[in-house]
Amino acid sequence: GVAQNYERAFSYYVEAEKSGLNEAKFQLGTLYQNGFGVEKDTKEAIRWYLLAAEEGNRLAQYNLGVTYYNGLGVSKNFKEALKWYEMSANQGTAEAQFSIAVMYENGLGVAQNNDEAFKWYELAANQGHIDAQFNLAGMYDYGDGTSRDMVRAFKWYKLASQKGDDEAAEIVKLISKEMSPSDLKLANEYVTEFE
Repeated sequence: GVAQNYERAFSYYVEAEKSGLNEAKFQLGTLYQNGFGVEKDTKEAIRWYLLAAEEGNRLAQYNLGVTYYNGLGVSKNFKEALKWYEMSANQGTAEAQFSIAVMYENGLGVAQNNDEAFKWYELAANQGHIDAQFNLAGMYDYGDGTSRDMVRAFKWYKLASQKGDDEAAEIVKLISKEMSPSDLKLANEYVTEFE
């Protein structure tokens, strides 16, 4: 392989950006954000993310959401975070979908709404997002945002556990003891279908 050289990468991205490559704008933002190949500069990272995001770059949109959600180089602003997360999520970014779900579940910048949280967790979970799978399982487990359904709760806990979520693995052990053999069989079939 080739040794990483962030300074060289930075110069290549500058040239690519001059050619109008949107991805280069996003990558320049990432280099500035992390101080790779250039001095770390959050404001400059935001400037590049904004340029890329306004041209539809879903990852730049997501990073702007994170920036506003956490107040990184800008004032914390949940409504602005949600705006950028939604743009990214609507392009299929699982991490943005998960972030929106968390905001709705906890009433951050929006009215608390478990139905909306459920919808966004489900979108991210179906893409394999482990935390979304765990949280979606919990919503089925407790009947938040949906009807209580232990078969589906088991499915999502099991899928999260297969990706290394230890808490989900413990819950799978507990609820499998409480489920009927037919429900357990059905739940495992759902898991197999998803894989």
